Amino acid sequence: MPNPNSIVGYALNGVFFFSGSSHYGYDAFFPKAFGTRNSPQKIDVDVCLGTADNYNTYRYHMFSPCIYDIALRGVAKDCASDAVCSRDVRNHSIANIPDQLRTQDPVGLAKDGRVIYGPYRSDGNLWQPCDVDICNGVKFSRLVYGYVSTMFHPYIVGCWGPGNRPVKRTASCSTNGRYCADAATTVPTLMASIVALTAAFFY
Repeated sequence: MPNPNSIVGYALNGVFFFSGSSHYGYDAFFPKAFGTRNSPQKIDVDVCLGTADNYNTYRYHMFSPCIYDIALRGVAKDCASDAVCSRDVRNHSIANIPDQLRTQDPVGLAKDGRVIYGPYRSDGNLWQPCDVDICNGVKFSRLVYGYVSTMFHPYIVGCWGPGNRPVKRTASCSTNGRYCADAATTVPTLMASIVALTAAFFY
């Protein structure tokens, strides 16, 4: 591997995490032409969503269910040969997570020393674009910040956070980039619903 800067962390099973963009300069799984780059190309992965393409170093560019000790680890098969994986790597990724692990669970460590969590929040729902900052991180408390696995680019670590939380912006290299329509409307919309319900009960 000529440049270790491609590594953003490592998974609990010892496999490297690389950024969500491949050596081609596009989203590794959902590439999009942009600027002078007009030949979008995705990478080839196995059913664990890992690849050794180009660097001769096996790694993940997004969350892999094979981080956990599951039967899929023992399957030697290309993603392209698997019906679910070839259709959508995102669905394949979460379909193989054991039910008891579909919660906020550490799956690795980032190169800056922060914890990387899996794709599920503590409430059992997947992380959403407005939940994370531009680096794919979350501030869990005043002093605790970590990265999370998402089903949208940059998938694991996009930059070294904490970062800002832009709205109505997405990565140019991806058809599956983080896009938060308007994080500020979440609380007012909830408050409006509560006010409307209160009015219905008491008036």
